[in-house]
Amino acid sequence: MAPFILVIGLLLAGRSVQIEMPRDQEVRFVLSPTQRNVRSVRVAYLEAGEAISVVQFQPAANSEDGSDQPYQAPLVHTPSLKPGPYDVTIDIEDHNGVVRSISRRLIVPSEQVTIRLDPPTP
Repeated sequence: MAPFILVIGLLLAGRSVQIEMPRDQEVRFVLSPTQRNVRSVRVAYLEAGEAISVVQFQPAANSEDGSDQPYQAPLVHTPSLKPGPYDVTIDIEDHNGVVRSISRRLIVPSEQVTIRLDPPTP
């Protein structure tokens, strides 16, 4: 009987560990047409106020004149995150150095996460 209980215990412990394992979560960030010419987009995934994963997108340089090419939409990032809620902070920097921050909420795992970065309408 003891081996049977040990096997069941190990299976339950393994299941618990599997549930808490980080998993890839694809997140798509949709820029408005006016945002496709910004200098950079920085995304931070926060858990309890601590940055768990950070990515920065920067446009490719135009080979002809060295200017930045517009971003191709959407921007896609696939962080490896444990299941649970995350605050997502997106900092969008324009070519004048002005940074606009956007905050969103993300629950992992989720299917087809799309975060629109449109500026608020007046």
